[in-house]
Amino acid sequence: MRLWQGAHFSKRNGWRFIIGFDDACHFKPFCTNPRRLEHASPLAQELAAEVEFVVDRFHFDEGHMGAYYATECSPYRPEVKERLEKANMSVAEQRFSWLRRYQHVFRHMNAACFNFMLLVLADLLQETYKLGARG
Repeated sequence: MRLWQGAHFSKRNGWRFIIGFDDACHFKPFCTNPRRLEHASPLAQELAAEVEFVVDRFHFDEGHMGAYYATECSPYRPEVKERLEKANMSVAEQRFSWLRRYQHVFRHMNAACFNFMLLVLADLLQETYKLGARG
């Protein structure tokens, strides 16, 4: 839950905070399990109560079937659809697709080399974006 430290998920304008990602259909039941929440920190309880989890559109369209997915995790439910219409829910996959090219190199590295190489590649990518923005 370190990701959520210091965050506050109050309802703004009557809206719930929405998090959409590929595995939300498994994460939502995990987060909202009453037996787990009994022993959870106040921050985790607030997260479960205030945040709406949805599967991103790409992964939902690719095969999330069943009543639970349609009623609980669908990005097309009326209460979340309008708010997500203009959202680019696949931005992480688009942004980091360049990493796939290096999977065969990364596979043979130890953790320290991987972290170093990833930082170097991310820095080079950022420089490329800066040069492209300059014209």
